[in-house]
Amino acid sequence: EQADYALLLSLAQYRCYIPVSSDSLINLAIEYYKDKNDADKKGAAFYVKGCILEEYCKDIPNALLAYKEAETCIPDMDDKQYVARIYSSLGYVNKRQLYYTLHQADSANRCINTLIDIADSLNDLDLQVKIYNNIANRKIFEKNYAEAEKYLIHAIRLSSPHFPDKLSLGLANLYAYTGQKEKADSLFTHLLSCPGLASAIQ
Repeated sequence: EQADYALLLSLAQYRCYIPVSSDSLINLAIEYYKDKNDADKKGAAFYVKGCILEEYCKDIPNALLAYKEAETCIPDMDDKQYVARIYSSLGYVNKRQLYYTLHQADSANRCINTLIDIADSLNDLDLQVKIYNNIANRKIFEKNYAEAEKYLIHAIRLSSPHFPDKLSLGLANLYAYTGQKEKADSLFTHLLSCPGLASAIQ
């Protein structure tokens, strides 16, 4: 019960944007589940540890190690939502590394390819949007701008009935960067009418 509590509390803190100073709480869950026959909870615990290290401790190398530990649980996991989250985070963190070894680049590409295969089967629209946005970011990193545009547009269409401003800002920047002036101007003009983003554009 203590391990379940540590896992749920750590996950709640992360999802509610409550800053934590260390990964000591989630480590209680990891210590318990690492020798148990419960791949879903073990994978979830390592995933949450990675999120905490990445977001709050800014410890990208150790976050990557935690996500890689979570990845080892995937073959035995039934919770496909966590499988998608693990692969999404792995692809994103690999992309953020300052120096890429061949292993890291291959790992990021494998994560992205797996996400492409499973994203449409998920029942969590917010997670799908995050996945397609991460795929688009990876394609931009690879300078595959046509594919990046495709995945950004797909994320925008899924996101909500309202115009998804932050994703559209990313798409507008992509159009501007690739010389598609009319498309960029059209999106920027619309976004200037959105109070939350007008100051970011100007």
